[in-house]
Amino acid sequence: MPQRKTSILYPSLVTTIGVGWLLTVLEVDSQIFWIPVLCMAVGGILVLLVGGIDKGTIVVGPLLMALSGFAYARQCGALTVELMLPLIVIVAGVLMFIAYFLPVPFPDWLNSTPNQTSERPKRLRIEDLPKGDHPNS
Repeated sequence: MPQRKTSILYPSLVTTIGVGWLLTVLEVDSQIFWIPVLCMAVGGILVLLVGGIDKGTIVVGPLLMALSGFAYARQCGALTVELMLPLIVIVAGVLMFIAYFLPVPFPDWLNSTPNQTSERPKRLRIEDLPKGDHPNS
């Protein structure tokens, strides 16, 4: 990943933690612990911005944003853990279907092949040495 894209990560996350902390201290909603809720939402956005759109980020980014919404709803009392967990699995599955059917590329790390620049085998065998380099010649 180019340095320019990744340089936005730390300032974004530090700012998000500060905003979440401030909202918690000001008791904007005393039932909500804002830091993880906001970090999941911003993390999902950053996955898409920094990682680009591919079959991996199209699942992970929106899933983090959905998890942020589920965490908020659970802390407000609008959603129980028993209901939230199957919903998370359903959302993850639907996002996987979307990634499967959309014409987006696979992530670079999944497409990369090992570097095959060396023509010599990994283990040097006597048979592979040129004729003049044999110890017995």
